[in-house]
This record gives sequence, structure tokens and C-alpha cells, in this order.
Amino acid sequence: MPPQDILYKIIYSIDIVYKESKMGRKKLWDETLLARLASGTISRIDAVLGEGETRTAFLRAAIEHEVQTRVVHRDQKNNPQGCE
Repeated sequence: MPPQDILYKIIYSIDIVYKESKMGRKKLWDETLLARLASGTISRIDAVLGEGETRTAFLRAAIEHEVQTRVVHRDQKNNPQGCE
């Protein structure tokens, strides 16, 4: 086998291995938020965390709940019952 064929096979096999090894999962949390909180807020959060719950999980849930609440209130304000 000519040397260029051997080199081609080596490069080709490395390329396949590299492409197949690009595994992983899609990022679930790709945005970051830094917030300053009033004194004592973290200890209040810690006092109400569920068993095994992290502060981050608590904050994500609280933010999601508040956003959904505000969306509902906004939609009700913009589209009162009976006025379509």
C-alpha cells in the first residue's frame, strides 16, 4: 500500500473518531444572572428550602412562577373578559 493511502486512512479514521466523540447534552441553563439581595435574604431562602433542594433550584422555580403570574396578569389587563 502506498504511503499516501496509509496516511489517508489514518487521517480519515481520526476524523471519524473525532466526529463520533462529540457527544454531550444540550445546555439547560445557558443564561446567567447576578443579583444583589437585601441582607438576610439568603438565610430566609435557606430556611424554606425543601430537602435536597438547592438555592439555585429554588430561585429558578421562584422566577418561573413570578414570570408566569405576571404573564397571566398582563394578558388579563390587555384582554378583559367580554371585550374581544
